Amino acid sequence: MSDYIDREKVLKLVAESGKFSLMAMIADPEIIPSADVRENIHGTWEEWKGSRYPGLPICSNCKMGFSFNLKKYNFCPNCGADMRGE
Repeated sequence: MSDYIDREKVLKLVAESGKFSLMAMIADPEIIPSADVRENIHGTWEEWKGSRYPGLPICSNCKMGFSFNLKKYNFCPNCGADMRGE
Protein backbone atom coordinates (compact mmCIF):
# COMPACT_ATOMS: atom_id res chain seq x y z
CA MET A 1 0.00 0.00 0.00
CA SER A 2 1.20 3.50 -0.77
CA ASP A 3 2.21 5.95 1.92
CA TYR A 4 0.16 9.12 2.18
CA ILE A 5 1.41 12.34 3.76
CA ASP A 6 -0.66 14.16 6.36
CA ARG A 7 -0.45 17.71 5.01
CA GLU A 8 -1.73 19.39 8.19
CA LYS A 9 0.87 17.66 10.39
CA VAL A 10 3.70 18.56 8.00
CA LEU A 11 2.66 22.21 7.85
CA LYS A 12 2.37 22.32 11.66
CA LEU A 13 5.88 20.84 12.06
CA VAL A 14 7.33 23.30 9.56
CA ALA A 15 5.66 26.24 11.34
CA GLU A 16 6.76 25.10 14.82
CA SER A 17 10.29 24.01 14.03
CA GLY A 18 12.83 25.83 11.93
CA LYS A 19 14.92 22.68 11.51
CA PHE A 20 12.03 20.71 9.95
CA SER A 21 12.72 21.98 6.47
CA LEU A 22 12.45 20.73 2.94
CA MET A 23 16.11 19.69 3.03
CA ALA A 24 15.52 17.66 6.22
CA MET A 25 12.55 15.90 4.58
CA ILE A 26 14.61 15.09 1.48
CA ALA A 27 17.51 13.80 3.58
CA ASP A 28 15.28 11.64 5.79
CA PRO A 29 11.80 10.96 4.33
CA GLU A 30 10.88 8.84 7.38
CA ILE A 31 10.40 12.03 9.45
CA ILE A 32 7.40 13.04 7.32
CA PRO A 33 4.21 12.12 9.19
CA SER A 34 1.98 9.72 7.30
CA ALA A 35 -1.79 9.91 7.15
CA ASP A 36 -4.06 7.13 8.35
CA VAL A 37 -6.02 6.22 5.22
CA ARG A 38 -7.64 3.17 3.77
CA GLU A 39 -8.14 2.16 0.18
CA ASN A 40 -11.65 2.80 -1.10
CA ILE A 41 -12.92 -0.44 -2.69
CA HIS A 42 -16.00 -0.45 -4.89
CA GLY A 43 -18.15 -3.42 -5.80
CA THR A 44 -21.63 -4.45 -6.85
CA TRP A 45 -24.11 -7.03 -5.72
CA GLU A 46 -24.36 -9.86 -8.25
CA GLU A 47 -26.62 -12.88 -8.38
CA TRP A 48 -25.13 -16.00 -6.85
CA LYS A 49 -24.91 -18.36 -9.85
CA GLY A 50 -25.19 -22.06 -9.13
CA SER A 51 -26.95 -21.57 -5.83
CA ARG A 52 -29.98 -23.62 -4.84
CA TYR A 53 -31.53 -20.32 -3.86
CA PRO A 54 -31.57 -18.04 -6.92
CA GLY A 55 -31.33 -14.31 -6.39
CA LEU A 56 -29.07 -14.39 -3.33
CA PRO A 57 -26.28 -11.82 -3.51
CA ILE A 58 -22.55 -12.27 -4.01
CA CYS A 59 -19.99 -9.47 -3.70
CA SER A 60 -18.24 -8.68 -7.01
CA ASN A 61 -15.03 -7.81 -5.13
CA CYS A 62 -14.46 -10.74 -2.73
CA LYS A 63 -16.86 -13.23 -4.37
CA MET A 64 -18.34 -14.05 -0.97
CA GLY A 65 -21.90 -15.29 -1.12
CA PHE A 66 -24.49 -14.61 1.53
CA SER A 67 -27.53 -16.63 2.55
CA PHE A 68 -29.58 -13.52 3.25
CA ASN A 69 -30.52 -10.58 1.06
CA LEU A 70 -27.95 -7.79 1.41
CA LYS A 71 -28.92 -5.75 -1.64
CA LYS A 72 -30.36 -3.06 0.62
CA TYR A 73 -26.94 -2.54 2.27
CA ASN A 74 -24.34 -0.07 0.96
CA PHE A 75 -21.30 -2.23 1.78
CA CYS A 76 -20.11 -5.85 1.84
CA PRO A 77 -19.84 -7.18 5.41
CA ASN A 78 -16.94 -9.45 4.40
CA CYS A 79 -14.51 -7.10 2.60
CA GLY A 80 -16.06 -3.67 3.21
CA ALA A 81 -16.50 -2.86 -0.49
CA ASP A 82 -18.68 0.19 -1.13
CA MET A 83 -21.75 -0.91 -3.11
CA ARG A 84 -23.11 2.55 -3.88
CA GLY A 85 -21.43 2.79 -7.28
CA GLU A 86 -18.32 4.66 -8.37
